[in-house]
Amino acid sequence: MKKYFSKSVIIVLLFSWHVSVFAQLPPVHAGETDGYHLVWQDLFNEGTVNTSIWNIANDGSGGGNQEMEYYIPNNVSVGIEPVSGESCLILTAKLENYSGHVCTSGKVKSQGKMSFQYGKMEARIKLPKTGNGLWPAFWMMGNTGSWPSCGEIDVLEMGATKGINSGTQERYFNGALHYGQSSDKGGGQSSTWPYSLQDEDFHLFTLVWMPNMIHMYVDIDKYPDEYPNNIPYYYLPTPPNSDVNAPANFFNKQPFYVIFNLAIGGTFTGITDNNNIGQITAFQKASDGEPKMYVDYVKVYQLGNPEDVYNGPALAGIEVPVSEQVKIAQDPVTGDIQVINAPEAPKSITIYDITGQKTLEVYQTGVVSTSSLSKGIYVLRIELSTGELKSYKFIKK
Repeated sequence: MKKYFSKSVIIVLLFSWHVSVFAQLPPVHAGETDGYHLVWQDLFNEGTVNTSIWNIANDGSGGGNQEMEYYIPNNVSVGIEPVSGESCLILTAKLENYSGHVCTSGKVKSQGKMSFQYGKMEARIKLPKTGNGLWPAFWMMGNTGSWPSCGEIDVLEMGATKGINSGTQERYFNGALHYGQSSDKGGGQSSTWPYSLQDEDFHLFTLVWMPNMIHMYVDIDKYPDEYPNNIPYYYLPTPPNSDVNAPANFFNKQPFYVIFNLAIGGTFTGITDNNNIGQITAFQKASDGEPKMYVDYVKVYQLGNPEDVYNGPALAGIEVPVSEQVKIAQDPVTGDIQVINAPEAPKSITIYDITGQKTLEVYQTGVVSTSSLSKGIYVLRIELSTGELKSYKFIKK
């Protein structure tokens, strides 16, 4: 049976019996393939939510889905994901009474500030345990018009009733399109993935939107050539069509804006009443009782075709920060780690095991011997000479 594991740190390109060859990570803008170029991104590394891009929801309407939460700004932040050390957008779900609701959560949308039509969009997300009632989502809406005529593109939804009932909710998810002149003519395509998408790791969700088709992928960065990652989990042709309810007439007419939210309950989950809040076990599963959805980054790429549309802040000439240039490489023979692209030797390198226990620490060097480590998964945290911190996962074989 095929084994899946995180390859976000190490890509072994080559080794020989006599010569150790170090392998580098993918480039910062790994989505720039097949002619696509980066047109916009938010790396969520400025310490606060960029309100020139994002509107932070303050809303208890239930989203038209009988959701139970009240979205409040206090539940939206930018901070460090503790395992990876990545700076992320954080949406937090809480059990608390607020304006007639028994729980609160977070939601952001780029409506009126950033939108696009056609291209490739990807978001790297660490999902919470949905625990019989959370409903994390990464999706888009058309700039103008009422629902469903505005169109809706759901790149990721988790927490559906079917996944709960079948005991597969950590692997069961869907993409969807919703559209229609007056009633919804669309729908979703669900998948039960071969590994958990709620496994304390980040997963990359990718939308490819073209004038004649829309399709979506998961973890195409980790497993670009492996089934099922290398085929879309959602696919719908959208060629021109005279039928007023054909999808082309909704997804080929205007730009869409981006939304991230962590809903609690709702018709999607089958839990819609405040009295049933105890059925949502996610709050017990979270270590601090507050489940969190982490978004490491969101990026938009386009081909530069005449039909491509982008509305939003200009992407200045990208000067990659020192911390983004720094990578690690692992000797495929010895397992030793080397820090590369750092301007000078790091102040310190610390290695933690999967339980968070410190196992090794070295100073003023860019090379670490892993010979004393047992086989397993580790987190390596680098303190640069600039004071910046970078963290990576690696495997000691």
